[in-house]
Amino acid sequence: MTAHRKHSVPTLTRRACGTRLQPWAYALVLAMAELSSWAQPVRAQAAPASTTLQRYDIPAGNLDQALSRYGVQSGVQIVVDGALTAGVRSPGAQGMFNAATALEALLAGTGLQAAPDGAGYSLRRSVGGGVAQLTPVTVLGFADSATEGTGSYSASHVSLAKDQKLREVPHSVSVITRQRIEDQNLITMADVLDKTTGLTLQRAGNSAGSSLGNDTNFYSRGFAVTNVQIDGGAAADTVMNGFGSISQIDMAQYDHVEFLRGVDGLFSSTGDPGGTINLVRKRARAEPQGSFASTVGSWDNYRMEGDITGALNESSSVRGRAGLAHQDRKYFYRQGNMRTRLAYGSLEFDLTPDTLLTVGGSYQDADGSPDFTGLPRYSNGKDLGLSRHTSLIPDWAHTRDSAREIYAKLEHRFNDDWSVNANASYRNMRRDHTGAYGFGAVDPISGAGTYLYSFPEINDMDRVMLDLNVKGGLEAFGLKHTLVMGADYQRGKAKSWQSTGYQGYPIDVFNLQLPDANLPESPLKDSYYTTEKNGIYGALRLSLSEATRFIVGARYSNYSYKSESWETNGSGYVQGLRHLRDSGVVTPYFGLTYDVLPEWTAYASYAETYRPQYMQRKGPQPGTPLDAVEAKNYELGLKGELFDGRANTTFAIYRIEQEGEAAEDPTYPRSYGAFNCCYINQGKVVSQGFEAEISGEVLPGLELSAGYTYNHNADKNQKRSYSTITPKHMFKLWSTYRLPGQLNAWSLGGGVTAQSATFVRGTAASYDGSSGTWTGPSVPFSFSQAGYAIWSVRIDYRITPQWELALNVNNLSDKKYYSSVGTSAANNFYGEPRNFYLTLRGNF
Repeated sequence: MTAHRKHSVPTLTRRACGTRLQPWAYALVLAMAELSSWAQPVRAQAAPASTTLQRYDIPAGNLDQALSRYGVQSGVQIVVDGALTAGVRSPGAQGMFNAATALEALLAGTGLQAAPDGAGYSLRRSVGGGVAQLTPVTVLGFADSATEGTGSYSASHVSLAKDQKLREVPHSVSVITRQRIEDQNLITMADVLDKTTGLTLQRAGNSAGSSLGNDTNFYSRGFAVTNVQIDGGAAADTVMNGFGSISQIDMAQYDHVEFLRGVDGLFSSTGDPGGTINLVRKRARAEPQGSFASTVGSWDNYRMEGDITGALNESSSVRGRAGLAHQDRKYFYRQGNMRTRLAYGSLEFDLTPDTLLTVGGSYQDADGSPDFTGLPRYSNGKDLGLSRHTSLIPDWAHTRDSAREIYAKLEHRFNDDWSVNANASYRNMRRDHTGAYGFGAVDPISGAGTYLYSFPEINDMDRVMLDLNVKGGLEAFGLKHTLVMGADYQRGKAKSWQSTGYQGYPIDVFNLQLPDANLPESPLKDSYYTTEKNGIYGALRLSLSEATRFIVGARYSNYSYKSESWETNGSGYVQGLRHLRDSGVVTPYFGLTYDVLPEWTAYASYAETYRPQYMQRKGPQPGTPLDAVEAKNYELGLKGELFDGRANTTFAIYRIEQEGEAAEDPTYPRSYGAFNCCYINQGKVVSQGFEAEISGEVLPGLELSAGYTYNHNADKNQKRSYSTITPKHMFKLWSTYRLPGQLNAWSLGGGVTAQSATFVRGTAASYDGSSGTWTGPSVPFSFSQAGYAIWSVRIDYRITPQWELALNVNNLSDKKYYSSVGTSAANNFYGEPRNFYLTLRGNF
């Protein structure tokens, strides 16, 4: 960077709110071209009056980039000495500021200050930093944890804890930023979580009831991850899986993904203690900008996406954002294909300088033939040795998923300390599929035992999620304390109509010949489901000293589940009813943080959660509701903000105790139907381990994300491992390095996902040669996936400041392995072979 470079940026000419908007939804390319013309300099202007308030929208990140954004939004020129700003990071500025206080916010903690210099400002060193000789003005800003445009793998704030600094959250939390999503070409939520520290992915297969689609389940610390938030709102559980895949949500509409490992007892209510996922949407920006990306990849994989945002009136009090994505791809296995389309948009309105309203929506449609049951094995568990190209999908198999969402958020700041936030969303997910799959262990002698089944089905689910919270600061004993209180509500209503097609068409997996068409459909079952959760929560963050904070909180929760099904039994329909209600459940929460050094914070936390068991009943017949599973999470850790806040680190040890898992009651005979009976609350599981993670810029130009996890879990009653698909050791790394000097246009990247062995065990019916069916005695099986390491690399060339071309190569060594292991009958999925992606990306 040259010394004394001058940012001379004009005030942009913007359309008034009442003028016709650009046709974002059907002409992204034209809109981007217009945005490019908007961004051209016209003339430099003098600094505005220091008392003029306007909205600034500058995310944290590189100071040079922040100053450039400031120049565009303020129209003020800044004289910059490159030696002063090299490698310096800005905390950003989001909210209502005047020109002086916006600049002061940008320079906070940088060791620099701005002084008036003619029509603008110049920067110089200062012990205190800030803006010199300027009158302070009260600033009312809104929380924004955005990572877009920062170029960083680290984040300073998270919204899943109702907007807290990452370092102040007494839990182990990972953030996958927008930059990392783009660098690794992470398209779906499953792609992102596959690269997230501590997470294990397992294809759902046909083991999740009605989940006969392209679904993925997530596990952490040995337990399922069953809660998903959006923008820190009410958590949606995954009880009604299979009604459209949330795991396949397209990431183009999101800024970043947050994952809290363990129990989030305050805000996620019910669920397993694996963790909580939070998807953070992209926001409309005041500064006009656009992006475009086109990708070509292995197996005829083609994708395009575009996004534009900017102010819609002269004062920037109304802002908009819109984007499109389209992907048409085939998979590495026979017959697999998928076409995905996404459209999204949002509007932000500054109703007053203290009140922000956001409304938006999205629509995603996926149409194709994914393999959702994988491959079988021999009945004794041995691998069949089939090609990775093999799949048991017939040519006529088909799945179509759609997801529609509308949402609204209202944020109001009463003053610098107190604010209220309301978050409401509605989501509809629908799936229409033929439900065709192969199932059955293969006899080692005859090679028979696998059959084709089909269950054509239409599923439809509506979710409503509401959250209202108040957050503020209190002064007592010369220290500042923080209080958050809120209430949330979530309702899911779903219905499914299932039919039958093939019910046992024999398949030779070594010489595959599948039927040309499905059989005529016969009605099988109509089902209706409703889940409802509501609760109130509160937490008080007490400052015991300047360095020590104690958090005490609790949640009061209510939960209900109801299902009704009508199933044919040959002579007519039989009704099945399930109903469960848990009311008045209180889960406490405690946390402690201590600032050991200016850069390091030690923490401890305790949280509880529970999971209702709506399928199982305790005896005698017909049974009564079984008590919920209860889990306790203990955690100790150390967090650091290194290299002037450019990198975050976490070290954590944890112990989770879960009690009350359903176990068969030998006192009563077993029965299955609307409810399964009879069970007792007997199971006890203990999971404990260690986690370490670092993310951010660890050297000039070197962005790094690396995480290691160790887990040991045990079923104390059965005296064996509880989750055998959770690796004992797991390591995930990705980094990119921008070359210095004359090679600065080039960037190199690479990483690895490595884990120790996993295994499964169970029983499968043996083959009866006389009848030619699997009606013989059950045979135990056990098989494992050996530990493996999958390497990936990336090379990127910046053609111009706006355009770059990148090549990604995944599974560099072409390792053959199973990414998911199931049973001897099905659900064994190969990992992707070596593959290539070439991406052209532009930012305007």
